[in-house]
Amino acid sequence: MDKRLIGQQRDHEGLLLVHNFGWMRARELGRMLWPASARSAVNASELVGKWKRAGWVLVRPLPDNMGQALVLSAVGAAHLRASGCVDAVTGKDWGETWSGDWVAPRTWQHELLTLGLLAQLNTEGWQVIPERQLRRENRPGKFPDGLAVRGDAVLWIEVENARKSGPNRNHMVQALVLASQGEAEQLSGQVANRALLAYAVGARDERGYRLDHRHHVIAALARRSQVDVPLMLAALSVAGTAGVGQVSLEQITVKAEVVSQLVATIAWKSRPEVPGFHAYEYFADDGLEYRHGDGQFSWWWSVHDGEKDVAAADVSSADEARRALVSEYRYRAWRR
Repeated sequence: MDKRLIGQQRDHEGLLLVHNFGWMRARELGRMLWPASARSAVNASELVGKWKRAGWVLVRPLPDNMGQALVLSAVGAAHLRASGCVDAVTGKDWGETWSGDWVAPRTWQHELLTLGLLAQLNTEGWQVIPERQLRRENRPGKFPDGLAVRGDAVLWIEVENARKSGPNRNHMVQALVLASQGEAEQLSGQVANRALLAYAVGARDERGYRLDHRHHVIAALARRSQVDVPLMLAALSVAGTAGVGQVSLEQITVKAEVVSQLVATIAWKSRPEVPGFHAYEYFADDGLEYRHGDGQFSWWWSVHDGEKDVAAADVSSADEARRALVSEYRYRAWRR
């Protein structure tokens, strides 16, 4: 392919990113277009310079010296539409203008954190779908801050950057629980089967008080969830004006308070070992039998409908097996 066609393709891919995210900075744009290149920032700066000369983008100064945001101009949107992106529109109305001065929307910091996280996931081989694209492609409903897809894994991403009210936190908790169980609503052809909570390390509120989003969301999940919740955590380190500089991922399981209570109060029954079958503990409800036992190599649990397994897994301990069974039981009751 000759250089002219390569350049046209790069223009289309980059402008499409601006369209899908609503706005971009050159730094994140470079990381997404040249994820493996040490020159990504330089390449992006040169590309943005070309776009400015062509009138394809408008430049908006972000507060706190956080750089420049790029949005599509009317000319840039028309260029994208001519290239096949029929729903491309200008981003000139992003933010507000007061007495001739442009003012960023109140959500800009949250959007910048999300942009930095999705750019990092993109460099690690994830296909990322930002919230604006999801809203455009799907009917109204509950949307994550983004989806990330790699192989069979589909992450439902929530980025915490501000205090949430009770109802808003409840909605987020429910969304994370459904995603962790693989039962989120299908969006853009994808069904999330993992839940990811991202938060800025050292975040502070408008009064200067430290915000511990990690603790507050985990506590809310433990208090309100009907099941134990497998949860990925992404700690976002903000490096001055560069934005998100480092993303540290961690996998945890949030133990639901109701599960802990039920594990202790359920009247577990036992079946002795017989030839060909290990001994196991169980309880029954609504025609299903919830079993767990010590196999030859590991602990196991299973949910039986007669002689048919409807759910099963190997785990590392009897306590983990009991919690998994109670979570299955509570989740089925919650979703009836």
